[in-house]
Amino acid sequence: MAVVLGYFWVYRRYDSAYGAFSLVLLFWGMHNLNLFIVDVPISAKHWEAIAILTLGWTVCSVIWFNHHYLNKARPLVAKIMGLHPVASFLLFITPDYASLLFWGYKVWHVFLVLLGLYASCFLFSLYLREKSFDAFMMLLCGSAIVVLGGHDILMINNHWSRFDGLIIQYSALPAVILFGWFLLRRFLLSLETAENLARTLEERVRLKQSELEEQYERLYALEKARVLSQERERMMRDMHDGFGGSLVSLSNIFQRQGGEVFLKAQEKIQNCITDLHLVIDSLDPMLGDLTTLLATMRVRLVSQLENAGVTLEWNVSEIPQTQEFSPQRSLHIMRIIQEAITNSIKHSGSSVITLSTSLKPESCTTISVKDYRQKAHGEDDSSTCGEDTPSQGNGHGVDNMRWRAKQIGGDLDVNIDQSGAEVVLSLPLS
Repeated sequence: MAVVLGYFWVYRRYDSAYGAFSLVLLFWGMHNLNLFIVDVPISAKHWEAIAILTLGWTVCSVIWFNHHYLNKARPLVAKIMGLHPVASFLLFITPDYASLLFWGYKVWHVFLVLLGLYASCFLFSLYLREKSFDAFMMLLCGSAIVVLGGHDILMINNHWSRFDGLIIQYSALPAVILFGWFLLRRFLLSLETAENLARTLEERVRLKQSELEEQYERLYALEKARVLSQERERMMRDMHDGFGGSLVSLSNIFQRQGGEVFLKAQEKIQNCITDLHLVIDSLDPMLGDLTTLLATMRVRLVSQLENAGVTLEWNVSEIPQTQEFSPQRSLHIMRIIQEAITNSIKHSGSSVITLSTSLKPESCTTISVKDYRQKAHGEDDSSTCGEDTPSQGNGHGVDNMRWRAKQIGGDLDVNIDQSGAEVVLSLPLS
């Protein structure tokens, strides 16, 4: 057993408890040779000295094991026990056998009794302070060693009947069982710790794998957005430089020609240019919020409003972010507003159009286009900023705007009274 535990200690040098108990078993085995060997190979004095010394070394090794196993270092006690091997070798140079028996059993054994009492007091005080189960078990085993060893010391020194024989050997059994239990429990705790670490590692690997998958998805989305942004820029450039340039040139030619037909054609071309600008703007990734989108659209509608002699009242305030913007969503919003303003210019006769935004309690943002209708005497009230013609109460323009509002998850309301008409687009917040 000493060899096995010594082997453990060689491969686990940081765990000195194995080395300490290996020495306990080694010295105890050497001491018990006295009970088995009949023909002593050396002199009787030296053989008796070995029996006395190995008993003392065993006691010191037990105390060393207690300190290291319980992680309670005692430097002063360790130094005193370190002097023991040096002092004990003096027994080999005693002049005769009688001197050996005197110094060994009368003096040396008293020192061993003091060490045993120290070990018992150390374990007892530790148990009282910390309620350590290990200290309690060591105390029980150590008490058996002290009692049985005290019996043998009294017997050897003729204070007890010699017919009882030596009985300290029986204390080895509880000591070995106790350490076996310590070793088995440590193995089970180590196994449980290893399993817990393995489970923790698996969980961490799973979390890291999930994080990597999320990062990959984000990178993929960013790469997809980058490619899409590049494609948008290309389309915006091609439409602006190609179709836009051609329409602007054609508009300038018609404007120079003069005449009612050419002016109407020039107006239609100008509307086409505005539509083209709206489509290009809807592809712009910078238009990521509603406020910026409306501000960009205001710039695009300036020429149309000036040509019609209409003043735009701008009551747009900073509003919370709505659902994520996309080119299609942006275009739907701009088309609804454009349709409402265009119909108001055509049919209401109002010189002022108000564009305003507000936030409703039911967590939605509203965009309102309102005109202030100016009609001649006897004219009916059917024309609104949301209709296609003065004669239609609910033309295709309203249907188209409602269809676009539905596509982006919003609602469209058209309110008409004698003072004018108002188109209200409601958009849910994100």
